[in-house]
Amino acid sequence: MKNIGVLIITSLIFMILIMACGSKDNEFDEFFEPTEPSIGDIDSNDQEESNVTDEHQASDDTHNYEYENEYSTEFSELEGELTIWAGPREHEIRVYADLFTTLHPDVNIIIEDLPPPPTTDGLARRLFLITSLLTDPPDLFLARAVGLDFEKSVNERLFVDLYELFDGLHGINKNDYFSNIFLASETQGGLYSVPLFFEPLLTFPNRGLLEVAGVDVSEITSISVDDEIAFYRQITPLFPDRTIYPSPWFSIWRIFQYSMLYDIESGEVHVNTPEMVERVRASVEIPISSWVEISNNLPTNWGSSDIILQFTESDYIFIDFEMAGMQSFATLFLQEHPDFQFSGPVPLTYGNGNNVFFRSDHSLSIMRESQNIDLAWEFMRFVLEYEESLYHVPTYYRALSTVPINRNRFNNQVYDVLLDIFYDTINRTDLENHITIPIEEFREQQIANAMLSIRELVEMVNNEHVVGFAPNIALILPTAWRIHSGQQSIEQGLYDLQNNLELYVNE
Repeated sequence: MKNIGVLIITSLIFMILIMACGSKDNEFDEFFEPTEPSIGDIDSNDQEESNVTDEHQASDDTHNYEYENEYSTEFSELEGELTIWAGPREHEIRVYADLFTTLHPDVNIIIEDLPPPPTTDGLARRLFLITSLLTDPPDLFLARAVGLDFEKSVNERLFVDLYELFDGLHGINKNDYFSNIFLASETQGGLYSVPLFFEPLLTFPNRGLLEVAGVDVSEITSISVDDEIAFYRQITPLFPDRTIYPSPWFSIWRIFQYSMLYDIESGEVHVNTPEMVERVRASVEIPISSWVEISNNLPTNWGSSDIILQFTESDYIFIDFEMAGMQSFATLFLQEHPDFQFSGPVPLTYGNGNNVFFRSDHSLSIMRESQNIDLAWEFMRFVLEYEESLYHVPTYYRALSTVPINRNRFNNQVYDVLLDIFYDTINRTDLENHITIPIEEFREQQIANAMLSIRELVEMVNNEHVVGFAPNIALILPTAWRIHSGQQSIEQGLYDLQNNLELYVNE
């Protein structure tokens, strides 16, 4: 049920925002479906920065990151000014802007923070952002798609369909990229934003626990929340003296987060189903790992010599990639260690194994109302085509936790990351005592195999994990809490949520 007071306040804010649009009044309505605008939240940059060690930030091996191709500043004909709206933590876009303006000195790039919203209300914040984009549009817009989506907007009126530019005179060859990421990023029949880099959703099975239960880990090709529940029920009775957890993050919220609750385009809602009832009931029965226990089991303490102990004594059936970013790929180098329990990564999926998702930290769009679309595309194309590793650039934080979309950039940058991770692994463990070939030969072999493994995982991706903050905060999270705290039965909670999401999806 909708709160009448909230609607009144929101309506007043909405009217004020429309009046503030001036000459844009008539255009404003065209950016939404004929019904009431959706709720949303633009507070998408509050996530902590990726874990980056001090040695990487202050590396003496800083590369001279120049864009080397057939162009030269002497022959650059590009000129003009570009404005980019980005969050206050978008350090990486500044790296690209410096590179581009060095190559094209007659181009001025202005990077501005997203305009601060006047309220914390999700709908009002969403309306404020879109109003700002309409009344004084930047040329490019950078946002975290994982927490900011335009699922109820008419995207073709806000943003340029990038396929038009991909296939144009100064286009790109999609074969040079993991083009499945483009397909996975499509909305409303077009491509309106491109992730500058992305995070695959991966999990690492605990071979030690699973093999006790008679499970051949090599046959596990993907993991869903249903799989986590099933393996938990299978393994727990075998360890009566230990508290086993499906994963450090498993809770009722994980059930809602990793289930396909609704589809805006089809108008379908999948909440009040027998399958969902069973998932939620299991989440209530399964113990939740405390943050203290999580921190004691994370494989991220690279300053400690007991990394092997952290891995070998884990009570988690699965650990997630997001716990340590690309440092998690140390698991690939530790497979030769006789005491190491975790296997290599497999995808986390939604529903069945066909839905392989990624998460986009930062997606770049070109505004439809930009007066400099051609120049904006030159900059975006430069970002997409940039092939050199930026791993050792101090202000490029994301290299340690995300994957580049450009294939050659992947080959260069992921290699650099894995090289550091390999030596970290060797230095922090006794792995070298269990190697039968020279260490350099082992390193070359292991990194080549890791690159192949990661590339194959990336090629499997076919969906983007996008979270609509407004329905999550206003509808889903409160329902999850009421069920978890016993204030509402599972059946009643899912029944109410089904009805509320149907109103949201179809309004």
